[in-house]
This record gives sequence, structure tokens and C-alpha cells, in this order.
Amino acid sequence: MTGRGRGGSRGGRGSERGGRGRVRGQTYTGTRMAAKSGLCATLGNNVFDYGHRAAADQMRTSWEKLVQFVGTNYGQDISNELQNKIPVILSEPIHTLEVLARHAICEQMV
Repeated sequence: MTGRGRGGSRGGRGSERGGRGRVRGQTYTGTRMAAKSGLCATLGNNVFDYGHRAAADQMRTSWEKLVQFVGTNYGQDISNELQNKIPVILSEPIHTLEVLARHAICEQMV
């Protein structure tokens, strides 16, 4: 049992070697990861990030915030397309002959 006991300690707190420099004080906060933010200040910390435990939940909430942001700024059609993940196909309107005749008359007046 060599190396154990008072005489063979490794120099922790209160040993003969001093043990300074490695003791964390009461105000130690640790290393925190800075909150990541995207390029758009409106979206805040809703970014796509992976490699941690809550990545799937963060991705879902970030996607919801992105869809909401796009819908507010660019319209409901693109928002629905992003939310449903199905492209919106707009059909070309078919005008009757009456409507085309009225349009031609309006163009001649202008």
C-alpha cells in the first residue's frame, strides 16, 4: 500500500505542494455555449443545428417559425407550400368572350 495515506498524497487541496490554480471558486459558471443566431434578427435563435440531444425539437420549432415568418412577409401561398411540402400549382384563368370584348373596349378608350 505504498503511495496512500498522508505522506503519499498527490497534492490536492491542502497538501504540501499548495494545490492552487485548479480550485473552482463559488462564482464559477462553467463554459456555456453561446446561443446561435441566424442571419435574420426576426427569427432570433431559431436556427437549424444538429449534434445535440434536442436537435429534432429545435428543428421542428425552427421550421414552424420560418414558415410563420415567410407567411407574414411573402404571402400565404408560399407559407402553405412550405408547411405542406407540396408545390402550389396555379391554373391559368379561362376568360369568356364577353370579358375579352370588354377588355378590348377598355384598351381602345385608354
